[in-house]
Amino acid sequence: MKSIKIKAPKEYINAPGLLRQSGNLLREYGKNALIVASPKSVSAAGQALFPSMEEAGIERTVSMFSGYVTFEKTENIANQHGNAGIDMVIGLGGGRVIDTAKIAATLLKVPAITVPTIAATCAAWAAVSIVYDGDGKYKDAFFNTIGPELVLADARILMEAPRRFLNAGIIDSLAKWYEIHPYQQIEGNAIFLRTMTLVCEQLKEILEKEADTVFFSDDAAMGVIDAVIYLAGLSGSLRTDTLYHGIAHPFYYVLTKYPESHSMLHGEIVGFGLLLQQVLERKSDEEIGETIRLFGKFQNALTLADLGLEGKRNILLKIAEDLYNSYHSSLNRLGYGYSADEIYRAILETDSLTRRHRANVSSAPDIRRP
Repeated sequence: MKSIKIKAPKEYINAPGLLRQSGNLLREYGKNALIVASPKSVSAAGQALFPSMEEAGIERTVSMFSGYVTFEKTENIANQHGNAGIDMVIGLGGGRVIDTAKIAATLLKVPAITVPTIAATCAAWAAVSIVYDGDGKYKDAFFNTIGPELVLADARILMEAPRRFLNAGIIDSLAKWYEIHPYQQIEGNAIFLRTMTLVCEQLKEILEKEADTVFFSDDAAMGVIDAVIYLAGLSGSLRTDTLYHGIAHPFYYVLTKYPESHSMLHGEIVGFGLLLQQVLERKSDEEIGETIRLFGKFQNALTLADLGLEGKRNILLKIAEDLYNSYHSSLNRLGYGYSADEIYRAILETDSLTRRHRANVSSAPDIRRP
């Protein structure tokens, strides 16, 4: 018997200018809010959010966050505000800020509300928080008791953020389909898997369709934001005892051990991991080339040079060993990852294919541009 768990927000709203009318929505959760935010997120959204809260009679305390999500930081936030009569915790910012706010809300046993200022992941929707150590190395996935109850996605603010963030969010969202669809061959038509796959297929269809117009059309922008936050988040809301992933996200987790990767966004690293997965799956050169060209539209056709790992054989060998040692059971279930050497050679082949096919992308990607 397969146990299926569902954790999803009660309400998700995506609209331009939403935060200027957010006070009435927040008032349903109380009148005393703890806001976990970064200086950049306050600058981007504070002028819209804070006056609306004041008009609704909601008091606020802002806890500034920087760096990586750690248990120590979240516990400190909870301890500092545990006796302040907090009704809700609002995560205002990107994925790290929001993940911190979700854990703080769990510790304080109050609702979590998320207000993303970038759309680089589905963190605003997901119940899980990704936790690191103080140096930025992946440590754990913390499953909060409940997920965010309300998601306020102001499309205007999200589209005004540097383009790089949405590009990374698109690739991370596409990963949902690339990592889930191989399991259909293993588990067949299980209703749970079919549901997840259908959501991911819809997500992929939207992102591929709007690839060329997302930054030029309001309708396309709204659809892409829904795909990155809502559909990607929805696909992760359904959980069983089986963890469905390929190698792309494990590749990201392992790379966080190396400072060379710390200038890269989550979705950018996952993009290389998705191409690595296709190499390990023995996809044809033509199919991998199509994926590289698609990713290139979002300035995300990565090479080892982009990751700061070109020519660093010893590090690449360690990465391959870590991937094999930590994830070989799940990878073997998918038909690859039977040795560290297999993974190492696939990493080199991925780099070679990406450099060759990227020349055919109309606009060569500059992944570090705003």
